[in-house]
Amino acid sequence: MLKIAIFGAIAAILTLLARGWDGTKNPSPPSNPSNPFQPSHPSHPTPPPKPSHPVPTTSDSLISNPPLLPKSAKGKYELIVAYKTSKLYNPRNGLWDQVLLRGYLTKPSLFDKKKTGEYVEDQLVGPQIRVKQGETMALNLNNQLPSESETTCPTHVENVNEPHCFNTTNLHTHGFWVSPQGNSDNVFLKFKPQEKFDYQFKMEPNHPAGTYWYHAHLHGSTALQVSNDMVGPLIVEGSRTPKVKNGKVTSTGDMDILWKEKNSYPNENILLFQQIQYRCSNPDPNVTFAVPNNCEGVGIGMLENYNDLSIGGFWTNQNYYTSINGKIVGEMKVEQNVFNRWRMIHGGVRDTIGLIIKEIPDSSKFTAEQTIKACSAYQEADKKAEFEKLNSLNVHTIAQDGLTMNHVQTRTLSVFHPGYRHDAMVAFPTTNRYCLFDTKLNIDDEINAPLPNVGPQIAPNHRFNAQLLGWVNVKATKTKAQTAAQFLKDRAQKIGLSKDIQSQLSQLNLSAFSDHPSLMTPEIDKVVAARPK
Repeated sequence: MLKIAIFGAIAAILTLLARGWDGTKNPSPPSNPSNPFQPSHPSHPTPPPKPSHPVPTTSDSLISNPPLLPKSAKGKYELIVAYKTSKLYNPRNGLWDQVLLRGYLTKPSLFDKKKTGEYVEDQLVGPQIRVKQGETMALNLNNQLPSESETTCPTHVENVNEPHCFNTTNLHTHGFWVSPQGNSDNVFLKFKPQEKFDYQFKMEPNHPAGTYWYHAHLHGSTALQVSNDMVGPLIVEGSRTPKVKNGKVTSTGDMDILWKEKNSYPNENILLFQQIQYRCSNPDPNVTFAVPNNCEGVGIGMLENYNDLSIGGFWTNQNYYTSINGKIVGEMKVEQNVFNRWRMIHGGVRDTIGLIIKEIPDSSKFTAEQTIKACSAYQEADKKAEFEKLNSLNVHTIAQDGLTMNHVQTRTLSVFHPGYRHDAMVAFPTTNRYCLFDTKLNIDDEINAPLPNVGPQIAPNHRFNAQLLGWVNVKATKTKAQTAAQFLKDRAQKIGLSKDIQSQLSQLNLSAFSDHPSLMTPEIDKVVAARPK
């Protein structure tokens, strides 16, 4: 019933949105019909006559940090939920797909109270929210999605496990060490369209500084809302300085002090991986798309029901693409030999990510088009042998899930299940182009694996080798190459940390910055060693 109601209601909306839209790399300016459209179904946005879509430019593909959500004059964050319209590059056909999705506005000023229930043109990423230890994060959640109906959100839900109430929501601060009750991180709260709520998240002075994220978490609509665009990065900044006495750490500190320059973090990259599983809807109900995520320049990408969301392997089998900060196959710009802190967040619900960074030889002069073509050549399974021969960049992981490790872990493959976060030190030694790949993992390392009758998703036999997520453009500098250990020691020396801590960091030992001892006791080590192969 829900599917039927939604399908009928959006047809007219799609007609208006698609009119004048050209999904090629150079879409023409949209037309502006004189009569506004007022849809009859209450569960969908009331759009203005026509969205404005500029010609895609280089900046449309540039991966930058999500915008910082500003505080109000009263020190409160306002997080507005609304339908957002934007465009996503579609590598399947080289076109740009127009999408209409639920999301958090990157700044409150985008919302026009006179157009309640309509959509807003905005980036396809939630704004970053930053909070310091010891603060109380005051946040007003403002639900400006269109009104529900008894069909979409019945007053009495007979089975709470049936998907329902897609425009009703709440907020979860994923990973925060805060109260789960009252007006704090209480996932049992729910807010209908046009409702507001003041959250307060009290951060203890010793709350772990690190990378977290926020997202919708209402039972019945969580997966659909997160698979739209209802996620964003949440950063806890730390300022504690570690203390050492007689060579022993007596008080731990925060890694942030090694990265801070004055009042900012200039070498910080926030990468929010999103898996937006939109499907193309056609203004003409008699025309369907051969592939559900190829809008062919005329359809509108939307996600209005749970169809296929729970089918194992659907993401991979339909060749969906994971975006980074709302960009698919986007470009990152970095400087050669400069260590950056990458805060990486898997903010999707669909597929495991096996992140690996590969260097393309002799590519320093490549254009964006040439780079994407070169990187894309390694996606197919028959390129696996050549793929393995490419140099893999070392990633020096310093924290996982918001917690600083006891020791830096240097790896080339970083595995992210939905909700996972990794903080890593990354430096690019050459001016060649680098490809960010999601490499296909063994079946035991994947979630949402295909059902037995679909076939195993084992990397050597998978029809894909890897999927291109983006690429890195390295600018030449005179900065000398350093090891991760040298960098950490030099940063500690620059800010005046003790020689004991400098010595520890020179060995990639982070115990002065890790609040929690390892759970791997000698007894557990023995159990692990005794496991069957």
